Amino acid sequence: MLATPRFSVRYGAESKSTVAVQEKEERPARAVAFAAVAASALWAAGCAIAPTDSGKAPVQEMSDARQAIKAARVAGSPHYSPESFQKAQSLMEQAMRSLYQGEYRAAKRAALSARARAIAAREAALAAQRME
Repeated sequence: MLATPRFSVRYGAESKSTVAVQEKEERPARAVAFAAVAASALWAAGCAIAPTDSGKAPVQEMSDARQAIKAARVAGSPHYSPESFQKAQSLMEQAMRSLYQGEYRAAKRAALSARARAIAAREAALAAQRME
């Protein structure tokens, strides 16, 4: 809080100029207080409207899809089942775009689909390797 200046007045009586100076000193303090309240309100309103989709981010689903794609890659899916592996990667990219846009439901659906495709691609690669 801003300190208001103290004036010594002779004979205990305040002049009109002293009162005017004190009022001028209070105005900036009010303006600062108002600005702080307004900034807090805008910040709170911005936080309230941040996500465009209700719910939580599909963190677990995204992680599961990444791990499934990694397992499919290690199993040789890019070589043995390239279409399924490419589709899994494409779905994962779609999930990432949806996640960054705040569309959590779409991101979750795409991540679950990517995981399923990656698992299928891994199984196909392992089956093809057994046939050799």
